[in-house]
Amino acid sequence: TVVVLEHQPDPADNGKMLLAFEANGWDGIPIYESTDDGETWHFVANAQDSVGVDTELCNLHWQPHLVEMPRTEHGIPAGTVLLSGSTLCQASEGGWGNQGMLLRLFTSSDLGRSWEYRSTYDESAMGRPIWEPYLLILDDGTFVEYYSLETFKAEGYNQLLGHKVSHDGGLTWGPLIWDTAFRGGVERPGMVIIDRLPDGRYITSYEAVEGPVWGQVYVKFSDDGLNWGGPTDRGTPVRTLSGRYAASTPNVFWFPIGGPDG
Repeated sequence: TVVVLEHQPDPADNGKMLLAFEANGWDGIPIYESTDDGETWHFVANAQDSVGVDTELCNLHWQPHLVEMPRTEHGIPAGTVLLSGSTLCQASEGGWGNQGMLLRLFTSSDLGRSWEYRSTYDESAMGRPIWEPYLLILDDGTFVEYYSLETFKAEGYNQLLGHKVSHDGGLTWGPLIWDTAFRGGVERPGMVIIDRLPDGRYITSYEAVEGPVWGQVYVKFSDDGLNWGGPTDRGTPVRTLSGRYAASTPNVFWFPIGGPDG
């Protein structure tokens, strides 16, 4: 995940890029910075989780997502960097996730050098993973955390996609809302990515692992970033007229060049 900073209190910091990724080991989420448009990168810090957990057995680890606060709201200054990620807890060394997972939100006011805990918006027990968070900040300041869940297997959903909403800058969260879900105990829609289109709508992509066409990528659209059709609405498959299709781990991104609609 990469964010290009645009709203920093020091204008000299605008244009810098921050990158985060999951790494082997137990040292948290590595944060790197580029000051030359991604030509070179240097390490700045590991984002770590020490809030209410045993740091020897629990830490930030999987699927980080970075976003910059576009304006001052909810007591969060413009330019604050927000990190969503999965904290894993292990019973013993090497048993990553075997004691459960927590999806948590952190903030940084110093370009990723240090991180402050904001909230936990979901947690799961052993064997019921929650994955792949993606934070969207709507025009009215609403926070929306999208993610993948394996917590409804008993109801026949191997994995589904849902989101939670916060109206106070990520301090508290509403109930889980299902976005994409298919019964049968097999299908695994996953890896939500979202972008804004020039007409104001939002587009999301996801992978349909074990779907009708294995791994095929679908896109769905929303007018408000909250409503994506019913959970059983698969959306539009990404494929050519001859039937070729994109499969697995998609990333959707609107680019302003290529025609009147970009």
